[in-house]
Amino acid sequence: MDKPEFSDLVVSLDEIRGMDIDALFQKAVLFINTSGIEWKKTAYVMFKEIIYRDSNYSSGNGETPHFYLGNLEFFRKDDPESAIAHYTKELEMNPNDTWSYFYRGECWMDLKNYKKALSDYEQVARLDPSFPDIKEKIEAAKNHSEAT
Repeated sequence: MDKPEFSDLVVSLDEIRGMDIDALFQKAVLFINTSGIEWKKTAYVMFKEIIYRDSNYSSGNGETPHFYLGNLEFFRKDDPESAIAHYTKELEMNPNDTWSYFYRGECWMDLKNYKKALSDYEQVARLDPSFPDIKEKIEAAKNHSEAT
């Protein structure tokens, strides 16, 4: 993907509120993939606006703002509880989304809820046995679960 021009990224709240929901989602995805925390903050606002308008929104290829918000909540804001809520909503809409199970498992690990992490990791393995490092994640969750 080509790096967007600065003028493509400048957007106001009025512009966000006035955009068609599909165009808003596309622009938010563009922003999330652009380096720089300011663009990610803007993407966060855009994804929240999409959910405000339609909490079940899904793009033409099945992507939802919940997956992206889960990532932002967990990786940028260090808020695993909020991330779990978004990943859970994503999984209600896309029950075979291995990455949402994986990242929700990571959130559970962060919260030291090893049994729930193990459950999510095992679901990843059922859906995609070749998922990177999933066997190690399962073992780690089992070991922590047995130790507590």
